[in-house]
This record gives sequence, structure tokens and C-alpha cells, in this order.
Amino acid sequence: MENNDQPFYQLPEALVEEMLFQSQRIGDFLLKSLKEVSNKKESFRNELVKQGYLKRDSDLPNVSPPTTCGIDGSYVVEKLMATDLVAAAAVAIEGLTPPSEKREWEKPYHKVFISPVNHNPDTTVIVRG
Repeated sequence: MENNDQPFYQLPEALVEEMLFQSQRIGDFLLKSLKEVSNKKESFRNELVKQGYLKRDSDLPNVSPPTTCGIDGSYVVEKLMATDLVAAAAVAIEGLTPPSEKREWEKPYHKVFISPVNHNPDTTVIVRG
């Protein structure tokens, strides 16, 4: 078996054991939280009904089928010695459209931004926006 087939082969054994231990602890916590929500599901539902948040789809007004689109993006901030290099990209594509819809996007839309910027601890927050 090659080393490439073993993802942890270069990590210290204690580090891997600690990661696995903490993963188990987090999994136990999440399972406990999900069980608590499941046990309280009926009371949550009753409260939503009482406040008027739950309705039947037949109670809603009749609307034409909506169109859909998909949007995604990503960014990276590379901290260099004298400056930060920021790269961000986003794409939007048209999805399902009902037969009655006559408007169509000609093509997917995208935006790309790549630029050096001054060091700033808030750069990641800003570029994410």
C-alpha cells in the first residue's frame, strides 16, 4: 500500500488520536441535541400552530410557478509578506422555468475579483460580503 492511500501517514499518532477523540465527543453532543429536539418535536409543533405559523398549502393563495436559479461563490485571502492577495468569484445560473415564462437568461452570470489589498484583519469578513 502506498503512503498516498493513507491520509494520516505523516501526522503524529497522538494528533490523530486527539482528533478522533474530539470527533467522538462532538458526535455524542450532536446526537444528544438531536434526541432532545426529537423528544420536544410535538411541543414545538403545538407552539407553532398556536402562534399561527403552520398552515396547509391549500390555505395559501394560488400563485404561478416560480422560476429558480442557483448562486454560489468562493473566496480566498492569501496573506503575503507585504500585502494580502484577495480572489473572489461568484456564479449564478438559471434553473427551472415554468412553460408560461417567456423571459430567459441568455447565459450564466459570473463575477471575478482578484486584487492585492493592504493587510487588514477584517479583509476576510469584507471579501466574504
